[in-house]
Amino acid sequence: MIAEALSPSFGVLGFGGLVAFILGSVMLMDTTLLAYQIAFPVISALLLIVTLKLAFKARKQAVVSGVQTLTEISTD
Repeated sequence: MIAEALSPSFGVLGFGGLVAFILGSVMLMDTTLLAYQIAFPVISALLLIVTLKLAFKARKQAVVSGVQTLTEISTD
C-alpha cells in the first residue's frame, strides 16, 4: 500500500495490497465452524487456471513494442 502511494501507477499495487490483506486475514481465521472455513486448494486451482489462461492468451497476441515493431513501422 505504501508503494502505491509513492509510485506513479494507476492502482495495480494498491489492488495487490488489498488482495494480500484479504487473503492474510482469511488465513488467520482459526475456527472449527464449517461456515467460516475456506477451501484453499479449490481457490488456488481456480486462480492458477485463470492465470495460465490469461498468459496463453497474451502469448498469442501480436507484438506491440520493442525493436521489431519499431523497424516494421519505419520501413512502411
